[in-house]
Amino acid sequence: MQRGIHASSAKPRVSKAICEAPVADGGIFLLLTPSQWQIAVIVGLVLALAPFLLYYDISAGIGVALFVLGVVIVHLRYASRFILPFPHIVLAISILQYVLGAWLSHFYPATLPLYDIGPFLPRYLGYATWVVIAGAIGWSLGIAKLRPPRRILLQPTLKLLFCLDLLILLGFAGMSVSSFVKQGNLAFVFILIGSLRYLGVFGRMLCGGSDWAWRLAIILLIEILFSTKYAMFHNLILWILWSVALWVFIYRPSWRVILTAIAAAFLILLPMNQAKWNLRMNIFGDEHSSAVESKLSSFEKSGLWLSLLAQSVLATVSGHLEDEFISDTATRYNQGWIIARVMQHVPAEEPYAMGETLKDAFISAVVPRMFYSDKVITGGKMNMERYAGIYLNESTSMNLGYAGEMYANFGYWGGIFGCGIYALSFGLLFRAICIRAFVAPLWWAVMPYVGFAALKAEDDIVGVVNWTSKACFVMVAIIYLFPPIRSALFPRSQKSHSI
Repeated sequence: MQRGIHASSAKPRVSKAICEAPVADGGIFLLLTPSQWQIAVIVGLVLALAPFLLYYDISAGIGVALFVLGVVIVHLRYASRFILPFPHIVLAISILQYVLGAWLSHFYPATLPLYDIGPFLPRYLGYATWVVIAGAIGWSLGIAKLRPPRRILLQPTLKLLFCLDLLILLGFAGMSVSSFVKQGNLAFVFILIGSLRYLGVFGRMLCGGSDWAWRLAIILLIEILFSTKYAMFHNLILWILWSVALWVFIYRPSWRVILTAIAAAFLILLPMNQAKWNLRMNIFGDEHSSAVESKLSSFEKSGLWLSLLAQSVLATVSGHLEDEFISDTATRYNQGWIIARVMQHVPAEEPYAMGETLKDAFISAVVPRMFYSDKVITGGKMNMERYAGIYLNESTSMNLGYAGEMYANFGYWGGIFGCGIYALSFGLLFRAICIRAFVAPLWWAVMPYVGFAALKAEDDIVGVVNWTSKACFVMVAIIYLFPPIRSALFPRSQKSHSI
């Protein structure tokens, strides 16, 4: 009998991370005890004050963002006993791209004037800091007063494991077809189907045993092959983050392991960008291009990228990095220069959108294109031209990000409030899935699938909402077509939990 499969008379395997989680009582606030909150505040203050001399003459907002980041890291460590650390990763990414990237760019200015925030940096950082705070409040409200149960049993059956493996195979099929489909809407459908491979392998992770490890390794290796085809690695990074999030939730690693992983993640940012830059130069002849076919096979491109990545890691660890490369990397991870352009372009050159892009996002989520021919196309080209005054060619992909888009709609304080509502909306979705997952743990595997795009701080809102809504429709189909998955997600014996 396979590992993780149990006869009906045998005691089911229980995930350590789930069965040992204590019941939250009146002494716990936002899933942490008072003593844990003290640690979070201390770590936040240390992280904020340690580099004080490097930002005191730029903006105090940098210190506030560093404080929030410290609290997020500690909260992740303790709250991951109860929930998947989805909000933590979202906040960490927004702090990196909205604040830390802009801060680094101050010391390593962009080589092109277009990307340089310049003297507008303090005003921009004021807005970005409030966006981070609003996001933290929105996500906190989403998980407020959650009451995880003391003990949740995972009882995988042969049929359930078989269905999860079918999802992996279905995902591979969809992934393969999507690379050949040229029509945008149809290609997106197959991309959604292709992403079911992660739903399957994450479900396997929740079922216990070690069979999930080699499956996930194969999936990520194939992800590398597809990423190197056009030297686009965003999806690979995000799926790795989701994999790590689920691993942290299930196995509850020690502080040392978590801090090592965080340090490694920040350390790998520079080498990954340099390796991508060098890969594009090698196969396309242009570091900004990703739409030109090359004669190299996917395997050859992957091997080349891994070789370049190893060289970049060695150069980073040894400190042999050129200022120009650091500047380019800071620009890549700095969403702030785009938002700063929006803040200077709107309303001086373009009036506030007053919710127009949000209306487009809602229509995109609920109305098929066949019924609405003027439905907005995701990708950022139109919004970048209209609200940032930047004209993009067909091979360049940039976007306002939700912070830039909210400013384009409602201005400074209205944009900040809008970012808080945006975070709260996804926080409530996460809360709903948490409540289901407390009684049916397979729901934890659903969250990465439907919330995949919500990790991004640089995409347009219509793209994020479109992915989330369409992924929910696909999940409805999966629940209907696979009875074992339906039974695992909606077990007959359920206890009610406070919302």
